[in-house]
Amino acid sequence: MSAFDRFTDGARATMSRAREESASQGALYLGTDHLLIGLLRVEGRASDALAGAGVELDAARAAIAEFVDVEPAPILPELDAPRHLPFTPRLKRVLELAVEEAASLGHGYLGAEHLLAGLLRNDEGVGFQALVHLGKAPETIRHQLLLSLAEGVVSDVVYETRRSPVDAVRAYLDAFFAGRPDLERVRRLLHDDFTFVGPLMTADSADGFIAKVRGMMAEGGGGEMRHELRRLIADGENVAALYDFLGPGPDGRIAFAEWFRVVDGRIASIELHYDPRPLLP
Repeated sequence: MSAFDRFTDGARATMSRAREESASQGALYLGTDHLLIGLLRVEGRASDALAGAGVELDAARAAIAEFVDVEPAPILPELDAPRHLPFTPRLKRVLELAVEEAASLGHGYLGAEHLLAGLLRNDEGVGFQALVHLGKAPETIRHQLLLSLAEGVVSDVVYETRRSPVDAVRAYLDAFFAGRPDLERVRRLLHDDFTFVGPLMTADSADGFIAKVRGMMAEGGGGEMRHELRRLIADGENVAALYDFLGPGPDGRIAFAEWFRVVDGRIASIELHYDPRPLLP
């Protein structure tokens, strides 16, 4: 699994905001300067750490303008879309450092907070230099950030309560069908008062559901899980997902219909319907 497959929604949103910042400047690359702006624009533990240090969005942009020629841009052919913008060497190094930070904390995911911790270790990047220009101490920000993470607060959980029901279901499907299911992320998306009903399994708690999925994966050899989403239908806190499970059925597809109830941004119940015969021994 690549580092990008382990990104939380907060990390993905941060990179999206960074791409927007790059596009607004007409840049043909993503650098640590764009990442810093992305971190400031996405609510979460990373933006809280920066705000706590007195770093403001407009001030950061002004400071970055003092270093716009410092970040070397790769010279590559014209790109098809902003999402394909190449990373500068210093941004690539920040991502490597973010992976190290997550590993040192025992986290199996990569959040915006890990991206910030990586940025604060790369003193050659524009993002780091802009903070110094603002009179901030990157090492102090990083130290306070890591102390808060070491206290055992789960990444992004406080902010996931603000998800819309459709966003919660999309996040669940993305995590469950991420090659091998990202069960840590799936668990964070489930309400503590959770129930599941399906043709081959039932569960009356979130932890029980995760345990049963792990068991089924072990029995099945831990193969990849893929799907092709066809439609999401929302009615208040209820969301129906119609998709094809890419498995051993006719033409490698099995039609799934899954009903979700979402409470306060977390999935409280799932009712799954499909023909299980192609999956039986």
